[in-house]
Amino acid sequence: MEFSNNKRAQDSQRAIYKGLRRLLERKDLKDITVVDLQNECNISRATFYRNYRNIIDVLDVIFKWYFNEYQELKKEENDKLLFFFRYWYLHRDLLTIIVENNLDIIKNCMIRYSKPNTDPYFIEIKYGLVTSIIVYWSKERKTSPEELYEKVKRMLDVKAYELITKN
Repeated sequence: MEFSNNKRAQDSQRAIYKGLRRLLERKDLKDITVVDLQNECNISRATFYRNYRNIIDVLDVIFKWYFNEYQELKKEENDKLLFFFRYWYLHRDLLTIIVENNLDIIKNCMIRYSKPNTDPYFIEIKYGLVTSIIVYWSKERKTSPEELYEKVKRMLDVKAYELITKN
């Protein structure tokens, strides 16, 4: 499913997502049911299923919405890597939930936004790099987006240099 264009449906989708986040403070994702979410959000079963297929779909729809927003906003940015870290820092809790539950939501969005004929190995490498940084960053919770940007940039510069100059 997709994030709705209807204001009322958007309000319901956001309320359901916020309810899911509250439930995740008390329960593992795998243990949360639609009934739990109904009770947490004070919504009907029909409201839930009008917006989502299942609990995972809640995360999928919200992540796609943020990912679409990110894709649009980054067009205006000069430094895409710094913008990446700043943007996703604001939504790190969502990323943590997705990564900790081994969901393919991030990879599916990367595939969806890849240029046609992109080598699948490139997507896997990019996905692996991004998720491993996100996992560590979300656990560590001390490094600012700017500090992480500098670290990653420095490491990429060194590794790229080593690859170019290596015999």
